[in-house]
Amino acid sequence: MTGKISNYSDYTAVDNTHFADYLLLKDLESNLRVHFDGTYFNNFYTDTQSANEASSLTSSLVELGDGDLQAMADLVAYKLSEDRSYAKTVAPKVGAREFRSLEKQQIPLDKSSVDLSDAFVSVSVEHLVGVTASDKGRILEFLLWAGIASVEFTKIDEVTQLQAIHNILGALRNAKSDDDLKEIFKQVSICFTSPLFYTRLGRDIFNRMRVQGITEEDLATGALLGMMLETYVRGGFTGRDEISTIQTSVKLNYVGIGEVDIYCKYGRLLCEVTKDNKEPDKVRLNEYFKETPHIRVLTTENEYAEPPDGVDYYKIPYAKFCCMLDTGDIFKLEATVAD
Repeated sequence: MTGKISNYSDYTAVDNTHFADYLLLKDLESNLRVHFDGTYFNNFYTDTQSANEASSLTSSLVELGDGDLQAMADLVAYKLSEDRSYAKTVAPKVGAREFRSLEKQQIPLDKSSVDLSDAFVSVSVEHLVGVTASDKGRILEFLLWAGIASVEFTKIDEVTQLQAIHNILGALRNAKSDDDLKEIFKQVSICFTSPLFYTRLGRDIFNRMRVQGITEEDLATGALLGMMLETYVRGGFTGRDEISTIQTSVKLNYVGIGEVDIYCKYGRLLCEVTKDNKEPDKVRLNEYFKETPHIRVLTTENEYAEPPDGVDYYKIPYAKFCCMLDTGDIFKLEATVAD
């Protein structure tokens, strides 16, 4: 979109700054702006409803009004805050991690000067109190049918079967209380397919921070960058699923073994997503499916390695990996058997 990558088949042109530029929509701001206001949500509702009516997916016609679209935005913003207390409103969950990251970079911070009283995230915390569990369930179901969000399953052993997707949708549709929703989220997570949903809200927060040294570029650094990278990669895999109408992904976290972020069964691919160069003893790629060939990939900051050069899994810098995922080239790698 910005002309920085002229040819996706030539990954030598890719570096990690391209991913940060994508998160910030760099060089597109003069022509592309997204404002979370009434006009935006009314247009969003109309366009999505028209697209659903024109498709053969009649089951995607979830009853959703334009007022629900504002509640949807409130849900997103609330996820960044998760508490009505003043302390967490001025330093929401994501923001608090970024504060610590910036402190490590010795950027001077004055938390007492942060004022988010008029910020979208703060206002949404107040709005969400009035959104019923039934409304939340319907909105989340809409996000899934519209392809804006996906269901992430966590597999904890070889035996336990994953919950059927129609059961998840039914539970969302029939949720009557917050306890009903909590029961659903004991089994699955509902994740946005694009990190831009978060970074646009993150920019709203940062723009209102009266703190010396913080710029919009800080949205693409530290812990937040790692979260956005995982969101992008998860969305990239779920978007390639041409079988299921509702997009899903699977994370492995067997008891006593540890976590692998993505298990792509149809491509026989295991992936651990990190923006850093992870220590070998913390990599779990070879602990799963030891006797079955799988493409095993660890994303890194700058390390690169191909089996059998001393490792049993590929090491690919994360920006290059994103390109390989976009083109499908990641599935052309040779599968390996864990040693």
